[in-house]
Amino acid sequence: MLYRLETDIDALPNEPGVYRLIALNTRGKPKPLSRVGGLDRSGVLYIGRSRKLRSRLRTRRHMLFDGTPRGHIAGLTYRASLPIRRLAPPSRIAFRFTASENDHELERKLLRSYFRKYGEVPPLNGRAEFIVATP
Repeated sequence: MLYRLETDIDALPNEPGVYRLIALNTRGKPKPLSRVGGLDRSGVLYIGRSRKLRSRLRTRRHMLFDGTPRGHIAGLTYRASLPIRRLAPPSRIAFRFTASENDHELERKLLRSYFRKYGEVPPLNGRAEFIVATP
């Protein structure tokens, strides 16, 4: 299920989990993104984790709507990249989340899977140390 970053954060549990920021088209559906290894029809901009999902997504909302990068790579990259801001203005970013006590491992699994499929990490993920880890 897709939730709007603008309005739906209070519906989140404040527990550990993984979230994906998703670019939306003008009809509110995931916007396909061209990647090195093909077209990402799910529109994933970022895969992240948090011990407190609601708090983290509130920080991401401030990052996008108020221009506060909060020292996080996703915010810094978003603010520095005019093409990404044009591709996905704040009002057209949603998220999906999965609550999980094992948030660190789930994040690594999702990032490895994305990398294997598209040959690169999502546009706002700046790290790739998960690639050398065993599957």
